[in-house]
Amino acid sequence: GAWEGAGPALAALAPALDPVAEEGAEAGAQAVAAFTGGEPPAPVIGARSAALVQAMAEGLAAGVDAALAEAAGAGPLEVAAAVSRVFRAWRADEAERWVRTVAYAAYHDSLLAGLAVAGVKQVSPVAHGLLCAECPAFHRVSWDPAGEPPVGMARPPAHADCVCTVVPTVSPG
Repeated sequence: GAWEGAGPALAALAPALDPVAEEGAEAGAQAVAAFTGGEPPAPVIGARSAALVQAMAEGLAAGVDAALAEAAGAGPLEVAAAVSRVFRAWRADEAERWVRTVAYAAYHDSLLAGLAVAGVKQVSPVAHGLLCAECPAFHRVSWDPAGEPPVGMARPPAHADCVCTVVPTVSPG
């Protein structure tokens, strides 16, 4: 057939990744209970998960579009091989990276919302792996979980390879 772009890819990916976001959000709610010693709050799935799934579909579509453009004028076997390389890369690495990012984003969105509901006033970043400039862990900056991190920084995961997290800030006492 013909490649139809990101629309059909999104139509297939969104329902497949809904359970991933739901499980990530549930894990975030369970983490709130572990941190606070109380009952887990209702899981929260923010718009960020849907935006990441959209970006995933667009990334896949861009890869296929680039392969088709590179193979323009080639025979059907060459076109099929070019497109196959894109899907092979996605099967091996890219899809896993995106799925992990969707789950981790849902976890953190639910964790931060639950900590805010539980009355936590500050969260501190926990660094892990390579840090980037958008990561609060890079700057060692705490913030109110009811709001956004300081300007220029992003909630974990700050990018697809970010594995930093947050914990409630313990006041010296």
